[in-house]
Amino acid sequence: MKIKCEMCRKDKGRRICKQYEDKFICSLCCAKIGNQECEGC
Repeated sequence: MKIKCEMCRKDKGRRICKQYEDKFICSLCCAKIGNQECEGC
């Protein structure tokens, strides 16, 4: 089963985002919301 991105619901969710309540998001959404807290993620 393909896990959809919790933000855009279009692409495959590949990363667990700590800012977004530990949900899977795609790399595009990750780049959009990324900031200094994401360093090393």
